[in-house]
Amino acid sequence: MAIRAMLLHNPLAGRFPSYRLVARAARIFERHGWQTDIHSVTAPEHVADRARDAARAGYQVVVAAGGDGTAGQVAAGLAGSQTALAVLPSGTGNVWAQELHLPRLAWFDWLALDRAAVALVQGRIHRIDVGRCNGEVFLLWAGVGLDAIVVRRKEPVRRWHRQFAMGSYFATAVWSALDWHGVDLVVRTESREIQGHYLLAVVTNIHAYGGGLFQLAPDARVDDGWLDLWLFGGRSFPETLQRAWTLFTGRHVSDPNIQRIGFHRLTLHADSPAGIQVDGEPRQGRFPVEIEVWPRALNVLVPAEAPRTLFVDGVGEALHEA
Repeated sequence: MAIRAMLLHNPLAGRFPSYRLVARAARIFERHGWQTDIHSVTAPEHVADRARDAARAGYQVVVAAGGDGTAGQVAAGLAGSQTALAVLPSGTGNVWAQELHLPRLAWFDWLALDRAAVALVQGRIHRIDVGRCNGEVFLLWAGVGLDAIVVRRKEPVRRWHRQFAMGSYFATAVWSALDWHGVDLVVRTESREIQGHYLLAVVTNIHAYGGGLFQLAPDARVDDGWLDLWLFGGRSFPETLQRAWTLFTGRHVSDPNIQRIGFHRLTLHADSPAGIQVDGEPRQGRFPVEIEVWPRALNVLVPAEAPRTLFVDGVGEALHEA
């Protein structure tokens, strides 16, 4: 029996137009017995709605062709259903694809989506957790503080700027850090309360962070029913540089100025306005911020090459069995 798949392509994502390459990948799906419908969508709310409609219509897979923002929007539409999320990484930020060891589209690798499509049709279904930030579903992260300010200042990004995405990100981060002195936060989880002054508070569901450059949560599992909160203490530019270097070198896990808290549900209270980001997309700051895990709410299609350390359940199911 053929696999019914809807491919949602964000033509605005990525460093260069990718429709022809996405269409090539769709033909690979077809050659492996999938029935694939392609739709181009740009507005975030339309992406989630299309994914939700696909789940109601009985599609087994929705393929997000774009970056992490597109993947997160599709995840929001599919959470709670049996339809699986798959990704064709054609965006600027493809951290979820990096976590799964999927080939990612780049100037020097124009056939990456072909190989990603082959890996996906041979993949298996895993049921993973997602987060909810003030009711909005997220796949990867939610953050308050410096990273949210950086994301807000970078958006919207013109396509030619994306050729220098990593350099642009760090330039914006440094510029933002010069006049950011942190925020007083009160964090309440189901088991404890913490108060302090922090440069950054980020909740993560995965290992990687910061465009995939940092391994923020090396022990994270996407199907363990937990989210991780990381709190970076400080109030000055030199302290920001110190925290960034500690994170880059992987020594943050033992740094007394950086705390990790595992939780199921938490509330963040701030004494002053602070931005919020969800899956790398800016959101209007509204406090208190309530974040919770939605355990095993989302089916995802995972290639065989994905690291077993990402999952508690390292086996998964065949697509036709899910």
